[in-house]
This record gives sequence, C-alpha cells and structure tokens, in this order.
Amino acid sequence: MLSHLKNSRGNILYVVMISLVILILMPGLLMLTSDLYLSGKKSEHEKKATNLAASGMQAIYAPINYKNNLSNDANRINYLKTAYYDVWQSITLPEGGKIYYRQYLIAKNTTEANILTATPIPLNSIAGVNYKVVVTAIAGDLNNNQVKDSNEPFYYLKNLYRDLGN
Repeated sequence: MLSHLKNSRGNILYVVMISLVILILMPGLLMLTSDLYLSGKKSEHEKKATNLAASGMQAIYAPINYKNNLSNDANRINYLKTAYYDVWQSITLPEGGKIYYRQYLIAKNTTEANILTATPIPLNSIAGVNYKVVVTAIAGDLNNNQVKDSNEPFYYLKNLYRDLGN
C-alpha cells in the first residue's frame, strides 16, 4: 500500500474513491440539515401558538385569580367583557413575527366540529353565563388572512374551548 502512495498512478484511485464518497454523502447531509431546520421552525411556531392560547385560557380559568376574583362564572363573564376579542388581534413578537389571537364566546350548544366557524356572540348581546369560551392563537400566518395557504409551511392554529355556566 505504501508503494501506491509513492506511485502517482495509485493516487488517482484514492482521489476517485474519496470524491465518490463525498458526492454520495453530501446530498443526504444537506437534506438532513434542512429537514432539521424546518422541523425546528415548525415546532417553534407550534409552541408560540399553544403557549399564547393556554395563557389566555388560564387567565380566565385560573383556580384562584386574586386580582380579578374569577372564582365564579359571573365574574369570568365580567372579565371577558373587558378583554373580549371577537376579531383577530395581531401581536408583534420581538423578532418581528406575528401571532394572531382571539378570545370570545359562542353558543354553548355549538358542536365541536363547528367551533372554529361559529359566529362570536356580540359583546353587547352577552347576558347570563351559559356560553362556550373560545381562545384561538395562530402562528406562522404570512399573509394575515388567518387561513393556511400553500406558501405557509409553518402555519399553526391552536384552538382551546371550555363550557361556561351550568
């Protein structure tokens, strides 16, 4: 083998073998790297939307909310009247991205399949406590239409809901 390294005719074999190994492995390594980046980016958007929606729901249903005394449904309704977002609110993140947020009430008898398309009850029509609270957050919406489009690979919608009242 040492004689091959000293002979210029033997070196071409090593150059060809190393080049082939690099050419075969490089596309796979590049694909793996880009897949890891994309899945990390998608996971980041999922976390942002989930955390925002969960925080919104926790603000309403905290076991003991000393500041707003949200221990009963009537107080929760009063709180929601001051923080009622039946249209999408745009929240700009420090890195420049946006998350969209809604927090509203719908009819309590709305089926699970229709929650996202149900019409929010207008703020001035809220009476009593028998509603369904809906909190929705969207991350990765590039064109601000709150719908997943083909050019939005990181779009993620998190929807949480809970019955209010008896």
